[in-house]
Amino acid sequence: MTDYDKVRTCCSGAVVCQLCWKFLVLACKSIDTILKELFGFKINLWIYSGRRGVHCWVCDPAARRLNDFKRKALIEFLNSGPNSNSRFLEICWEIFQPRFEEIIVQDQKLFENQERLNECVEIINEELGTDSKFTVKGSSEETWAEILEFIDSQPDPKLIDQIKYKICFKYLYPRLDIFVSMEMANLLKSPFSVHPKTGNISIPFLVENVEDFKVDSVPNLAGLCEGSDDLTPYVEILNNVSDQLRESNRKDSKRRSAICQVQNVEPRL
Repeated sequence: MTDYDKVRTCCSGAVVCQLCWKFLVLACKSIDTILKELFGFKINLWIYSGRRGVHCWVCDPAARRLNDFKRKALIEFLNSGPNSNSRFLEICWEIFQPRFEEIIVQDQKLFENQERLNECVEIINEELGTDSKFTVKGSSEETWAEILEFIDSQPDPKLIDQIKYKICFKYLYPRLDIFVSMEMANLLKSPFSVHPKTGNISIPFLVENVEDFKVDSVPNLAGLCEGSDDLTPYVEILNNVSDQLRESNRKDSKRRSAICQVQNVEPRL
């Protein structure tokens, strides 16, 4: 969440509230969809770190065999953001656009701050080659309505879409830790480990239920010792993923064995 500090006003640093969590909701949904649709990685285990972020364990056998070079290429592709006219862009737009006004304009009230408003205007001017200026108009909603009216007044529909894409992705596209993701030597947060600064347990969650995740209700070491917290639902999630992984490993082993047999067959005329 620290990397979202320029686009959030509710909190900063390592502090995370439910308004902050909405950024991570979109991050989880978009990355999970991209991994499944564009790369074919279906077994993704999502873990809350216990403090300020989430980790995704991509468990498919093909993903685990990626060397550092391929991992680097994949994470750089994700970190670069979507190009125009691609399924990558469609996925992000479908997930981000319906939530932009809710999160950026209403929750974070980002356009009540002139400096942050100027960052949005810079995107518009860069695309249009203009030197337009906007000032805060009372509420964030009023200011955004004026900006939106100006964007929609442009004569080129494709340019209008391009500006909206860039603004939306600037504020909502996931902030990825590329260095942790690139090398196999880097350690991931293990499920059910204890975060040393919060005492919270790093728990798995289902991406389809990420909207309902409550950051202030995460099991804590103290709660476990007192018997007030229960890890059973989270253990079940991990067990289900483990079952999927075992089945995937079985199919992968069978497929690779068949390939080896084919490669060893001598050609016959």
